[in-house]
Amino acid sequence: NGGQMSQANKPSIGIVNSKLFGETAEAIFHAEVMKHNIKRVEKNLDTLHIAKPQGDNLPYDYLIGMGHKFLKIQIKSTNKKRPEFVLAKGSSGPKKGKRDGTGKDINGVNRRNGKRIYDVGDFDYVCCYHHKTGYWWIIPSSSKVLYSDGVPENGNYKGSLTCSLGEGTYKGRELIFNKYRNNWKFDYPILENENESL
Repeated sequence: NGGQMSQANKPSIGIVNSKLFGETAEAIFHAEVMKHNIKRVEKNLDTLHIAKPQGDNLPYDYLIGMGHKFLKIQIKSTNKKRPEFVLAKGSSGPKKGKRDGTGKDINGVNRRNGKRIYDVGDFDYVCCYHHKTGYWWIIPSSSKVLYSDGVPENGNYKGSLTCSLGEGTYKGRELIFNKYRNNWKFDYPILENENESL
């Protein structure tokens, strides 16, 4: 049949599209970091190192940093109209949690729709890309928006995150996601100089 893949062995359109969108978001992220390196050169600042680990088993997609200090970066993306991102990895495992409602499988692993929810320490930043608008949300792992109870100290990540497309304020309060949108500073205290942003 000319080497064509049989219909039974073809991956689903959803899987193909998901992989395409994910790889595209990673390529865009890499390009954005390099663009910001040009800006850093113009300001006589040190440029960033960026590394792409090999393999699919790590809970982060990139390492970026300066000198000997690196940040673990997890990339998420969606092509849906609503910028909702799944904060979980993989597709294997039980589709349901225990009957007691903990959301854990028989091995005690937190899951959402069969995917493993990340553990605290898996990444330093999650960078969420919305293909429809071109927006990035650069969110540190310490942000309360990532936690199911809004308390980072409890260490319970959400299984999903919906970012806001809104601008400005709501009822006099600044929308919480405004400060994360397209913010490429990567403020983080593990850097050698805590006052400098990546």
